[in-house]
Amino acid sequence: MILVQIKNIFKEKLKFIEMITRFIRRKDDNSFIRGLSEFALNYDVDAEIETQKRFLEENPNNARGYFNLGVLYYFQGKVEDAINSYTKALKIDPNLSEAHKNLGEIYAVREQYDLAWKHAQSAERLGNRKLIEMLRRYLKEPIA
Repeated sequence: MILVQIKNIFKEKLKFIEMITRFIRRKDDNSFIRGLSEFALNYDVDAEIETQKRFLEENPNNARGYFNLGVLYYFQGKVEDAINSYTKALKIDPNLSEAHKNLGEIYAVREQYDLAWKHAQSAERLGNRKLIEMLRRYLKEPIA
């Protein structure tokens, strides 16, 4: 277990060094400050993803942990990973309304409206009306 932890720390530090090296090479670029800001955000998110994964290794039946991982993946644009994480969360706890809402949002963006409505309706049954209200504003509700 200790070797795994050391390996993970080493991988995180190496990734940090590689990203800093890339930004140093671009320091004369006008987008350096923006890139550095993005790096800081992404590095924090990467670190948090690793933390969340370690948490889930020890707590594999924690729906909130998978939900949080989905949020982090979505923030990074890793949509498939986000979908997988939200789906795992819902397998553990089908009453996690936020996971239904977030999945529905992803499916709406992908124009997979049948799935978007399904998750919006599930979220609404659980008290989360945000997505269903948005869908009703912009789309015709499917006939049940």
